[in-house]
Amino acid sequence: LKFYANGGASPYSTVALAGTLNVGQTYVVSTSTSGFACAVPGGDGLLANQATGTAGVNFGDSATNNEALGHDHIALFSTVSATNVDVWGIYGNESWAIALNIGDRGATFRRKNTATLPSTTYSNSDWNVSDWLGTGASSCSTNDYSDIGKYNFRAGVPPLVSTLTYTPTCKGTTLTVSATEGFAGSNPLVYAWYAVPNGSNIWSLITNGGIYSGATTGTLTISAISTVIDYQFYCQVSENTSTCFTASNAVKITASQATTWQAAPINTWSNGAPTINTAVIIDHDYDTTNALSPSFDACSVTINSGKTVTIRGGNYANIQNDLTVNTGGVLNVENTGSLVMVDNNGVVTNNGTTNIKRTSTSYERFDYIYWSSPVAASNANIVATFTGWRTDYCFEFNTANFYDAKTINSAGTVMAVTSDSFDDYAPGAWQNYSGNMTSGKGYAIMAPTAVAFGPSAPGVAVTFSGKVNSGIIPLALVQTANIDAGFVGVNNPNDDYNLVGNPYPSALFADKFIQDNGANISGTLYFWTHVLNISNSNPGPNVYNFISDDYALYNLTGGTRASLTSPASSVPTGYIGSGQGFFVEAQSSNDLVFNNSMRRKTYSNNEFFRTSVNATTEKDRLWLNLFNTDGMFGQQLLGYFDETTLGFDWGYDGRVNQSNNYVSFYSMAGDEKYKIQARPTFDASDVVPLGFFSAVTGQFTIDIDRKEGIFQNVATSIYLEDNAMGIIHNLKESPYTFTTEFGKYENRFVLRYTDSALDTPDFETLDSSVAVATNDGEMIIKSYIEPIQDVTVYDILGRQLYQSKNIGATSLTASNISMSQQALIVKIKLANGVIVTRKIML
Repeated sequence: LKFYANGGASPYSTVALAGTLNVGQTYVVSTSTSGFACAVPGGDGLLANQATGTAGVNFGDSATNNEALGHDHIALFSTVSATNVDVWGIYGNESWAIALNIGDRGATFRRKNTATLPSTTYSNSDWNVSDWLGTGASSCSTNDYSDIGKYNFRAGVPPLVSTLTYTPTCKGTTLTVSATEGFAGSNPLVYAWYAVPNGSNIWSLITNGGIYSGATTGTLTISAISTVIDYQFYCQVSENTSTCFTASNAVKITASQATTWQAAPINTWSNGAPTINTAVIIDHDYDTTNALSPSFDACSVTINSGKTVTIRGGNYANIQNDLTVNTGGVLNVENTGSLVMVDNNGVVTNNGTTNIKRTSTSYERFDYIYWSSPVAASNANIVATFTGWRTDYCFEFNTANFYDAKTINSAGTVMAVTSDSFDDYAPGAWQNYSGNMTSGKGYAIMAPTAVAFGPSAPGVAVTFSGKVNSGIIPLALVQTANIDAGFVGVNNPNDDYNLVGNPYPSALFADKFIQDNGANISGTLYFWTHVLNISNSNPGPNVYNFISDDYALYNLTGGTRASLTSPASSVPTGYIGSGQGFFVEAQSSNDLVFNNSMRRKTYSNNEFFRTSVNATTEKDRLWLNLFNTDGMFGQQLLGYFDETTLGFDWGYDGRVNQSNNYVSFYSMAGDEKYKIQARPTFDASDVVPLGFFSAVTGQFTIDIDRKEGIFQNVATSIYLEDNAMGIIHNLKESPYTFTTEFGKYENRFVLRYTDSALDTPDFETLDSSVAVATNDGEMIIKSYIEPIQDVTVYDILGRQLYQSKNIGATSLTASNISMSQQALIVKIKLANGVIVTRKIML
């Protein structure tokens, strides 16, 4: 120790320390005790480990009794390196303790356990200071020195920890504590979890790995509890050092409530009917056709050996976590029945037999059905699964060989031109296949040709046997076309079709499928429904056998059908049946993803070709048909939404695919042609150009197939304007019939909602008078004709991010929109009621 007096630059005393200082001990050095008689224990320095005759420490100039001068300094030096290690007081400063207002008897300084040690920089804030009582030598007896040497730097106020709770479960669980510092000062909290088995008294520190994760955080995750039943767990929370901690209470892991379907007493649950938190054990045959054994929820399901569970059509088993079919156990899911798994991490164990039955209907010999397997690929060999089917006419779709192409002969003459349809002009798009069915992929398979056909014919059944698919199922999308020899390829970004399918033994929600896959797909799904005649002489997927007339479309706007009368062509409404194959259009080469969040026990699984018509919230939608008496048919859908624009809106707009169709009917916006078109919020001044193609000359009819929302209102008129005939016809009163030559017509018809021009500026003028700009996260809107009334901003999924109402000005600046680097939709309502929209990147 080196002692410096009165702010001096040189030590007036140097004391070599002797002895051993053990961990956790204190070492006391006394100075200037001679001649200071103090009867109070410790006041005479006898509690010190080492005494020294060094003069005492003071806070004033003894010569002048000036408390502003003479403050001392003590430094701890290493005898090995002769370097300064730690200090008390400020070197060279005569007045560093003035602010402490210490009297003439001195004070007790104890370092706080929040200080950073050791330190060669002194700060009063690192110390707790207690001024000694009294003045003069006689005050010695008024102070207590007995705790000299009993200082523990590590002791302090420990963290405050919340109560640890646990909810029984049949799968995994999380244990959570929250904590706050005992000392303020942003000290880091350290979490340590401990466990002890039942019957043991040895607690073991948990580390990450195996079933544990989050072992050094406030939340310990146990992925599976089966191996730690009756274990106890608690958490130690420390700050700065592991010797100052608070332990949470301990909790014991127990199995969730279990109930067994038992034989005696017959047809009863041992512990009450199951819920989503109940482990279900099947120890007696269970059939949902019985009123005593209906559809059920479970945390987990175990089917014992020799027992059979049958889920009948329209019924379900909804399982939160794991499914186990033990050896000798049987699980049957009948056609339109649903086996739903909820947690993506749920484990399926199939040591017994699982059968998923699906029935589809064929209406014509040589007809095809698009399939996907609800069981693992190793259990789904096409030849073995589709017994009696024409597996010699089973095809997979090779996207890489599907493109616009020109056939050129040796002289360089163009012999044939193809466009983007689901036919086989581009060679090798449809390829024979007879192997295992990849989960999530679609296949076109010809139905048995030796069975009855027609709408009244019995269904054609298929049984998939094996471990069912569950959880996250990725499927690589193919986007880039390869060009075969003899063809000149045309790189069309709108023809990268991939044949995929529902890989689960239950229906999935198409909207969630579209949203979860985002910009990786165009957002429109294409369902093969079959309308036109199959070629008997050439029944493969070739020209006029697989064309877009035969596809019903679905996206977030809604669905269109492919036939006016066939019951096999009901409009898709968003629930894709188990094993249903369909087309998507790839927008990237990323993986397409299926997951359990797309499934629900409430989703109807009772249609195979198409989706069931379930009640949904009505939207402002209008379906229009174009047809003739020979059965040629086309349908389009128009929808009006706050979050969509006149440009292409991902997930809402479905582009038309019109090559090789006998008839095609669509709407237009700019250069785009849509089978399904979403437009901005409905305005009666809107005008929609309509186009059509017919391969024949003759009489056709346009009528309203269905209408919802604003179009149900008696005050909302729906007119068809025939520019060729100079006629404005009210479609709400009757269909419109006309005669046409074969060919394509895109200027003849206009859909409108008024029968005369408005007296206000037309929509195009008002639309062009509104400008939207962005700059460093700000959005600036200016309107040069009409004042702005309301502004609303949506993301591409329709979620509202910002709204400002009753603006009443021609400009608006907004900087508090909670999303950046993403496409946003801005809906602007003007004072005259006209609504314009813009798509921006903030």
